[in-house]
Amino acid sequence: MKDKIIINIIFSVIEKFFIVGSQFIISLLLIRLLPREEYGIIGIVIGYFAFIHILNASLESIILRDHKKYDHHIEKYIYIIFLYFIYI
Repeated sequence: MKDKIIINIIFSVIEKFFIVGSQFIISLLLIRLLPREEYGIIGIVIGYFAFIHILNASLESIILRDHKKYDHHIEKYIYIIFLYFIYI
């Protein structure tokens, strides 16, 4: 069990480095290829997506923390979460 946890942590760290590294390289390419105005528009859009991601992550953490409370009416809560994501 301990070995599986360590392997999963290692893969998680590798995945995070790959994601951050690829985002960094893509942002460098965008800075070089796009004019200043278009890069600013992309920055605004990415800011909105980051805000939505924070809302999404907080909802996921609440679900993971309190999932035992939702066992009795799981269909109701899944429907509410589905509507939440449609609304966003």
